[in-house]
Amino acid sequence: MLPVIGTFGPYDVLGRLAVGGMAEVLLARPRGTSGRPLVVKKILSHFADDDDFRAMFEDEAKLGLLLDHPNIVRCSDRGAVDGQPYLEMEWVDGVPLGRLIRRARDFGGVPDRLAVTIGAKVADALAHAHQLVDEDGRPLNLVHRDISPHNVMISYDGEVKLLDFGIAKAEARQHETRAGVVKGKFAYMAPEQIRAESIDARADLFALGVVLFESLIGKSLYRRETDAETMNDILDGAVPMLSGYVDAPSRELEAALRKALAKDARERFQSAAAFRDALLSWLRGHGGPASAREISELVARCFAAEAERGPRVDTMPFGQSVVLGAPPRPSAPSGTRELDLEIGELDLPPIDLAPRSSHRPTAAPKITVSSGDPFDPLAGPPLDVAPLKLDTPAAVRASTPRPAPTPASRPARVAPPRPVPSTSSGGSRTWLVALSVVAVLALGAVGVFVWKPWAEPAAEVDDTSRATPLPRTGSAILVTSLPAGAQVTLDGEPRGSTPLEIPGLAPGEHVVVVSAEGFDPHEQTITLGAGATETVMARLEEAATVIDPETADGSLTFETDPPTEVFVGRVSLGRTPLRRVQVPSGALRVELVDADGLRYRTRIPVRGGGEETRAFVRLADLERQ
Repeated sequence: MLPVIGTFGPYDVLGRLAVGGMAEVLLARPRGTSGRPLVVKKILSHFADDDDFRAMFEDEAKLGLLLDHPNIVRCSDRGAVDGQPYLEMEWVDGVPLGRLIRRARDFGGVPDRLAVTIGAKVADALAHAHQLVDEDGRPLNLVHRDISPHNVMISYDGEVKLLDFGIAKAEARQHETRAGVVKGKFAYMAPEQIRAESIDARADLFALGVVLFESLIGKSLYRRETDAETMNDILDGAVPMLSGYVDAPSRELEAALRKALAKDARERFQSAAAFRDALLSWLRGHGGPASAREISELVARCFAAEAERGPRVDTMPFGQSVVLGAPPRPSAPSGTRELDLEIGELDLPPIDLAPRSSHRPTAAPKITVSSGDPFDPLAGPPLDVAPLKLDTPAAVRASTPRPAPTPASRPARVAPPRPVPSTSSGGSRTWLVALSVVAVLALGAVGVFVWKPWAEPAAEVDDTSRATPLPRTGSAILVTSLPAGAQVTLDGEPRGSTPLEIPGLAPGEHVVVVSAEGFDPHEQTITLGAGATETVMARLEEAATVIDPETADGSLTFETDPPTEVFVGRVSLGRTPLRRVQVPSGALRVELVDADGLRYRTRIPVRGGGEETRAFVRLADLERQ
């Protein structure tokens, strides 16, 4: 049984599962109890006062408490301790589907019945989420936006759990995604999501189709060497055929996958329930859905050692809990690597947390962690993450043992520096310098990993059909646009059309211009750090329309509910109701701005020859921009 290493509010903390730029995830249990552990996710203290991050966290908490489905990780409580919001969640003792897919390759792959059963359970979970209503019975029109093998947990008991609604899109969210911001993982995004267009539940069904396809073939479907290549394949490549990867696949299953992966959302399943029913139909003809016992037996075969040893958590001072590399498993196929991460395996000098003098306290070691989503535990901009601030019992601080690694799983070690004699006033500085030297050498050699039980480490995602690409150096800019296919110039030089990745750039300022015929160009200055990748998402506006009264051959009478100001391009036609306004004939694109400054767009077919066209629009029927 894991010892209690401290407390956080009403919880006894057993260890840290993960930490990131904005939040951390703790394994805990209600204080004073000895039952099954639970998970506590909380904002890091130095972001607790950031209104934007708090709003995102509150949105996730509200949605989590509304969701109630056996295949969705359950959220049971929320609150705040000393101004730090937290969310209490169910702990799933198992592995992410991505790890199961890769490890199962050593055992013949995930059987079709099990893969389709898992897909059907996730589809059923999505059907619940997509139909979710708020406390007043109003539809939330929830879209997960990040369905991937990383976010599907398979427990050792054979349960299937969808998690991480942290970036979900819902009508009632108080935190709105900024225009042009794309959220999610490119290899699982629907075409309309990549183009930053309006999305609905059908985007999740595309992503689930990719996940199911990967479960059946045992490798990544759309992931390419660069994000730009990945997006290009999703946007313009042919819809994948299961027959191109496996022998004699079922026609029914092939048809279901092709429907889920259709480029046009109108050609996909129109609901998660319809996708689920198609998968259940296939299962009925192939022995029925797999039982939880069958799924658990597969997980047990693939992860026997992990299941036996129990949860792995960080129970040490954070400065000692980094993992420096891990050897590939002997049974792993060529081109793959499973990271069996050990916690607390770095040989460093003992950390003395007591100050060496009243004037120069020893600084607690910090580590830099970064990725994408601010509330994904391994996400956010690079930040110095302080050690876990807990009320730690003295007995645990003094006696917490260092786990003894087995020879097969022992990571590469870095020899500690020789002790250097120092005075009491300089000891702190000497210790920090020594630690810094060890850390720099170690990071330069093998990198840093923080164990996250439900995330798929990027290093594990390899396509065995391709050679491992050489490491790329320099900085890069990824450019996408709406519409796609726009021309890109960098610092005045043409570079190609969107979506486009421009690698090998020098750090510093670069000017990106994205242009397309009939649209105003988008210009943006990007400041690149060394080895960094920045994204430019250009939502191009149609070029300004000039209405010439002498050539405008249409007459428009237009009303809206509620009244709005009407723009054609940058020309204001006035506030509705409009009476016989002279406009060009044809499909007239108009932008409507309501009293709150919210913008809506629509097209009005205008007759020519001076004939009056009458139109009426309810803003509630339009997509807000």
